[in-house]
Amino acid sequence: QSNPERIPGILTHELTHLYLKQHIGIFKVGKLPTWYNEGIATLVSDGGGAEKVTEAEAIQAINSGHKFTPNEQGSILFPKAANAFGLNPYMFYRQSMLFMSYLKNKDSNKFMAFLDLIRRGEPFSRSFNKTFNSTVGETWETFLTELKAEANHIIKRTEYAAVVHE
Repeated sequence: QSNPERIPGILTHELTHLYLKQHIGIFKVGKLPTWYNEGIATLVSDGGGAEKVTEAEAIQAINSGHKFTPNEQGSILFPKAANAFGLNPYMFYRQSMLFMSYLKNKDSNKFMAFLDLIRRGEPFSRSFNKTFNSTVGETWETFLTELKAEANHIIKRTEYAAVVHE
């Protein structure tokens, strides 16, 4: 089935991958975690590649335990992608994008500094720890806690709105 409206997002997504490969090299890109590669490409492309999963669906999946666990480095030979976590690629891309969005929204200056370190070819784990003053795992746990609280707040608002409109 042809979906021409997907072309700009997917093209931007793929061009983001190309940009990284051209600026830091294929070998160094291969050492980046897959969630980072897909998360940044999906973020830059405004959801390109993850169109079949909404943010709400990704949040619900994360909160129900159907999620990826971010690693601190990638592997050229054995990358941990969607299937390693029992996710389809659309869900993996959307969840990765949500985590990248979280990092960006938490402190956009730190996020840009982090991206710059990666662009300059600095090791991922060191760049993350230096920029955000925590490990990927610690930051992911904070993200999960805040996401669950936010989801509960949204559910309560929705329930309240439904009661008011009855």
